[in-house]
Amino acid sequence: MKRLIVSLLHLLVCFIIYFFPFSVWKRLLVFNIPCQLRINKQVNTLLLSKRIKLLIRRSLYRSPTCLESALVLRLMLACYGVNTTCCLGIQIENEKLIAHAWVMSNDEVLGDEFPLDAYVQVFPWIKK
Repeated sequence: MKRLIVSLLHLLVCFIIYFFPFSVWKRLLVFNIPCQLRINKQVNTLLLSKRIKLLIRRSLYRSPTCLESALVLRLMLACYGVNTTCCLGIQIENEKLIAHAWVMSNDEVLGDEFPLDAYVQVFPWIKK
């Protein structure tokens, strides 16, 4: 059942990304999502994010990109009441611009084992 829900969310996110401009779907990156499941116990955010990320990788629709994964993970964690931020970063490798998306909560990366040290975070903008 959870795999079906994640797959449907993945399909919805893909639809929004591919058919709407950034000004529309960036709301998924930054705005609070008013969805909350009724949970009586404390949620282990790291364990929950790893389980959701595994479900996302096994999506029935197709293998997700990092942006799709980050948005679906953010939506699912919001349903559990976890406050998260979706981040976008770039790096230059062999004269090519490479982008990556990930989810953070309380300055901790969730569900992503990708090495993020080389990336410069561009969204949300870092103020220096």
